[in-house]
Amino acid sequence: METIRLPALDAPVAGEFDVAVAGGGAAGLAAAISAARLGSHVALIELEGLLGGNAGPGGVSTVCGMHWVEPGGKMRRIVGGVAEEIVQSLKNSGSAAGPFPFKGSSVIPFNPWAFARECDEMAMAEKNLRLFLHARVIGVIAGVGKPAGLVIHQVGGLRAIKSSVIVDATGDAEVARSAGAELRRGEHIMYPSMMFSMANADSAEVLWRNPGLFAKLLDEHWDDPEYRLPRREGALIPTMRPREAQVAATRITVGGRDDPPADAAEPDQLTLAEIEGRRQVDEVARFVREIVPGFKESYVSHVAPRIGVRETLTILGEFTLTENDIINAGRFPDAVAANSWPIEDHIAGGKTEWIECPPGKFYQVPYRCLIPQKVDGLLAAGRCFSATHKALASARTIAICMATGQAAGTAAHIAAREKIAPRKVSVKNLQQILTDNGAIIERE
Repeated sequence: METIRLPALDAPVAGEFDVAVAGGGAAGLAAAISAARLGSHVALIELEGLLGGNAGPGGVSTVCGMHWVEPGGKMRRIVGGVAEEIVQSLKNSGSAAGPFPFKGSSVIPFNPWAFARECDEMAMAEKNLRLFLHARVIGVIAGVGKPAGLVIHQVGGLRAIKSSVIVDATGDAEVARSAGAELRRGEHIMYPSMMFSMANADSAEVLWRNPGLFAKLLDEHWDDPEYRLPRREGALIPTMRPREAQVAATRITVGGRDDPPADAAEPDQLTLAEIEGRRQVDEVARFVREIVPGFKESYVSHVAPRIGVRETLTILGEFTLTENDIINAGRFPDAVAANSWPIEDHIAGGKTEWIECPPGKFYQVPYRCLIPQKVDGLLAAGRCFSATHKALASARTIAICMATGQAAGTAAHIAAREKIAPRKVSVKNLQQILTDNGAIIERE
């Protein structure tokens, strides 16, 4: 590709921080809140105009994996801390329900707008946290053997943010890539989706009396040329508003239905994916109105302003979580989070492959997964931490993103306070601080 050399530019320093968190989704918010509450001066940088990531502007409306189901059938929490605080607040306001058992784990339906507003309130309540919205990270400031800050672009131009430790919660490992960390891009990635809502529906009929009906209808009409559905299984999820449901039934390729998934790490594909996602909304909504009982008079009430991305790039960490760690309920001495959500791999043919944890068990995520090889001063959290494709199909959901975010933010605080590299942080100390602040590593 032809390149053009740009002139050197000056970036005014917006501030000096102990911890800079890139990405204000579920993982980044948990990281920033955790570090700020422990006393670090924190910068939280978000590309969009609101926080929450896939749980906010992305329109995802279920927290998956916060609980595990014991052999006797009792549900127990496996993710606490900041994640539990948000969920409890949403439930108190009538914006979330559950948990409901699902494949040995749990789902908690919630209203994405309420989630985004909860993120606003939490961020603004922390005196040690400074928020940068509409801010794109365009590079790192080079330090001695590590990044020493970030260069961002906001309205008005470039700004520099100095920081002792950085947490990459971008979802796409953008900071890690700029810092020269080794990354993984698998042969296969999961398909993105576009979430949307439909209102004026007799939602009680389809959602509560026959919750499996929608998936059954999608499968039955998979080969129907009248609709050319992008997905042969999906869900209608209550939004906590009367007569409205969230629709999870799109699957985005760049090309035809049988083509590979759109790769959101490629700019041209990302552009086409956004347009294709909106086209699929219209087509799936027509199917819902014409085929699904109770939705004849419904209409599209909201479409997420961007696609929901499940997978792009991850760091190569000091340890890589694998499928075997999940199906064998892996335990680790440096564990900083736990999860029970099954492997949920969105594969070709409009299908989803499910591989559950052993009955009554869950797995742990080691701290080493958050530490990139060969780069100091940087941690990764959320769906860009070190995991294989199959492992990420479980570890990318909102609950575990928040759990790894809280772990990364806590570790970043310790590293900045003690002036050490994150890989030198005492795991025992980190685990103690996490559990003191509500995180769950072993079991409730």
